[in-house]
Parts: sequence; C-alpha cells; structure tokens
Amino acid sequence: MKDNRHYAALLIISFLALSTVLFYGFSQVITYFRTGADPSGMLLLSADEVDYFYRPDYTWSGIEEAEGRPMEEGTLQKVSKDYLAGYYYQYQASGHGHEMGLKDYYSDKARQQLKASAMSYKNGESSHRGTTIQHNLRLKFYSDDGTIITLSDEVVSFNKVYSGGRYYRHYDTATYEVMLLLEDNFWRVRHKIRGLPEKRFNPENLEKSAVSIQNNHFIVNGRPLHLKSLNYYPKQYPWRMMWENFDSIDFASDFKKVREAGFNSLRIFIPYEAFGKAEIRPEEIDKLKRLMDLAQVYELKVIVTLFDFFLGYRIEEWTLSDRHAQAVVTALRDHPALLAWDVKNEPDLDFESFGKGEVLDWLDFITQRIRTYDPNHLITIGWSQPEASMLLTEQVDFLSFHFYRDPKELDAFMNNLPELNIPILLEETGMHSYDAWWYPFGKSEAEQADYLEQVLAISKKYNLHYAIWTLYDFENVPGDVAGDAPWRRRPQMRYGLIDTKMNKKKVYEVVKKYNEDEN
Repeated sequence: MKDNRHYAALLIISFLALSTVLFYGFSQVITYFRTGADPSGMLLLSADEVDYFYRPDYTWSGIEEAEGRPMEEGTLQKVSKDYLAGYYYQYQASGHGHEMGLKDYYSDKARQQLKASAMSYKNGESSHRGTTIQHNLRLKFYSDDGTIITLSDEVVSFNKVYSGGRYYRHYDTATYEVMLLLEDNFWRVRHKIRGLPEKRFNPENLEKSAVSIQNNHFIVNGRPLHLKSLNYYPKQYPWRMMWENFDSIDFASDFKKVREAGFNSLRIFIPYEAFGKAEIRPEEIDKLKRLMDLAQVYELKVIVTLFDFFLGYRIEEWTLSDRHAQAVVTALRDHPALLAWDVKNEPDLDFESFGKGEVLDWLDFITQRIRTYDPNHLITIGWSQPEASMLLTEQVDFLSFHFYRDPKELDAFMNNLPELNIPILLEETGMHSYDAWWYPFGKSEAEQADYLEQVLAISKKYNLHYAIWTLYDFENVPGDVAGDAPWRRRPQMRYGLIDTKMNKKKVYEVVKKYNEDEN
C-alpha cells in the first residue's frame, strides 16, 4: 500500500509539473501575440500566406519587349509573389532578427548580407524596420530554359532605422537591377544591385488642392464655406450596421432632415475590416458612391473618415492599409460631394496599446499616401482630445478634435492656442440625454440642450467649424462599439437631435438656430 501511495503521489506531482509547464508555455504564446509581436514570426509562411500581411502595390512593364522566351502568365504571378515575399523576409531579418524565409527566397550569396542584418539586430547594434510601398517592375530577360530572369525594380519604401544610438525615419526611392534563379520551385534573388537614386518621394511636390483654404475658411467652387456639419448614422443601423443594411435605409429622408436642420455637410465612417481591409469588395465601393451621389443631390459636402476600427499600425502591415486607402480614395476623389479625407477616427486612444511613436509613424505614412492618390482634397485627423490635435500639424490641412468635456475647458484651450492660420473643426461634440434611476450620471434633454448651447457659443467666439454628434437617438449600438455594459451602452444611444420616435428634442432647436445664424 505504501508503494502504491508513492506511485500515486509521483503521478500527481508529474501531472502538476507537466500542467505548469504547458500553462506557462501557452501563456507565453498569448503574451507574445498580445504585446504586438509579429504573428508570422513564429512560423515560415508561403508566398501566398505572406500576401495576407504584406501587399505593396506593383506594376509590370516590358513583358513584350524582354529578351529570351515569352513570359507565361502563371510564371509572372509566381515570380511576383516570390520576389515580394523575399522583401517581406528581408525586413523580418533586419527588423526582428528572423532568418526564416531567407533560404527560400535568396540564393546563398545574396543571403549573407541579410543574415548579417539579422545578427546585428540580435546583438542590439541596430535595427531596420520598414516596408516597401510600391514596385515598378520591368522585365528585361527570361532565359530559354525558364530558370533565369533579370529585371529592374524602382522601389518606394519607408524605413525606420536605429543605429549608433540614433533613430532615423525616411522615405526612399531607388532602382535595383535584379537577377532571379528558379531553384527548388522558388524564384530566388541571386543578385540585387542598387543604382543611383533617380528621385526621392516628396509629398510637398504634389499639386495644390482644388478645395482650398483661405482666412481659416474652406473655399469650395470659389466661395467660402463655414462647416456646419453632422456626424451621420441612421437611427436603426449605426456604425458597421449601416453598411450591412444599406439597401434597407431611407437615406433620402435622412438627408432631407439634415438640410432642414441647417447643416451643410456630413461626416461618414468607413469601417476598415468590415469593408475588406486590403481587398475592399466592389459592392462596398458601390454603396459609397451611391451615398455620395445622394449627398450631392441634397447639396451636402462630405468628410470621409477612412480607417474606422483600424489596428494595423505595425510597419509590416502598412501595405495593407495602403491598398485600402488606394481603393477608396481613387474611387471617390473625383466626386463633387467630397470635401476632405479624415485619416483616422481618434487615433490617440491607441497610444497606450500600440505606442505613441508607432501610431504617429503610421499616420504620417498613410497621410502622405492619401495625398499621392488625391492631391486635390484636404486631409485632417480626427483626434479624440483637443491637446492631441497639436500633433502632426504640418501633415494636415486643418485641425480636427472631439470635445465632450466641460465647455469651460474648450474656452481655455482655444484661448491658449497658438496662431496656426488654418481652420479648426470641432469634429464631434454633444451630450447624451439618457436618464434612469440606477444611472448616477443621467442627463435630461434640457441639460443636453444647455450643454450644446454653451459649446456652440464658444465655437462662434473662436470661429470654429463644427460637427454635431449626431442626428438620431439610436435604437441599438453594437457591442464592439460601447461594450455590453448597460451604463456604457445606454447613454451612447441617446446623443441625437431627434429621438427614436422621430420627435425633435430640445437640442434640435438650439442647433438649428446656430446653423441659421452662421448663414
């Protein structure tokens, strides 16, 4: 019996030890992902899988003129994927110390320099994080036996380099002469030689915007426009539900009410993931265009917020957001209802989770990309706090911030603001009118109206443009917006000028009066 007890004790101890080891290992994996680590860093991805994380824009030319055998379509696709996957793993080596993937996409000689970059990272000497943004590929030669390709590649890239105790960030445009060999069913880089830079990416060289700014006013079609704007969602389908139920919504009736209340513009939101991230679905673009068409019918200018519910700040994923911006901006840039692009809704709320520097670097990058796709419209960033609007002021055409605090704080902030000589948009403001016996922070409709009257009076004092949150009380709010807790969700449903039974609240007349006074 004694020996059996020993065996039983030994089994229990072994089980507990194994459980502890497994639990620790699992917790380390979870921690790895939650701290923003590269999810692809723990495994080797195929070229098709790399496409999920990294998708720079690229074009081919010279296909018909290249020497050697004719290029097959399937081979061209395979070369494109393998060559770009090589760049992905190049940045993994220099920015994270990973050597995986180098063997598949670089021949022995070409690998040595990249392995040295990985070792430099591991030794703490330097790191080089970055991403390519665009590749202009030109085929020069394809061997008769189908195993050798030479090409030139004009590459636009963004780089964040830490070396010698100093930190650098810059855009770069360079041309490379490249030779690839077909080995083990991989197109591997054999040589890649950088030529002299023909040009550098410089957004300041872009054409001036057609929608201009003069004396702190927006100039549209040669006439000044003071923005009296509204953040818009329909009452029954706010946030992503608007796009999911698009054909069930009477937008014409809503836009008529917007005009009757004296507004001249709208702010709308594009949910990044719901629209397809890097692969925006054509039907979503069609919905956008139809909404813009109707805004034009009702003479409403539109500010389009591009990256709502976006978390892809890691530089390794920047090309995905670039594809998203390219698809939306090029689709709408010629629309007469378009006034401006709002890059991201409340990005300062992501500073704690992703790092302030990481978020600001992405904002700087994507703002410049938007300008390349549309140099003729204005750009802003919708900060959650007025203090954050002092960031990246050189990259935007007008300042935007949200305000739900004590009106006295708005007066103090504006009074101490340095002279910037660009318009300032109070992009979101308002107060809920939710009240219940169990909710200690309840507000009445009278308090809601009084709050906005104070804020709009300060807005008039400092000649601010404004955008009210929002037209309607909502019948529902998605859980991923305000959470499931009733003390967060219920108040979020009661910010409207019009209640869910279509009755105009006290705040409606306050806002309408200010809109009419601004004419």
